[in-house]
Amino acid sequence: MNVAENKGSDVLAIIAAALAGAVVGATIAVLLTPKTGEEVRKELKESLEDLTAKLKEAGASLKAKVEEIVEKAKKERAAKGGEPSPEEVQG
Repeated sequence: MNVAENKGSDVLAIIAAALAGAVVGATIAVLLTPKTGEEVRKELKESLEDLTAKLKEAGASLKAKVEEIVEKAKKERAAKGGEPSPEEVQG
């Protein structure tokens, strides 16, 4: 695994942890607040819609980052004459 792959992995882990924390926090806040069932359902629905939007945004951001890393790797490989590095050959 090269440095670029590690960075992509780290970014994904950070995004996943942040989103998981947001979901847990929102769920606890909604469930512990004295409200009617209808209000709780409405807030949960809104929270899920917000989370869905954030996940889509995070996915698009991650996709862009991965595409950037891939393009950089292609350029580096082309600059080396298209030969794979020893690390790539070893797998």
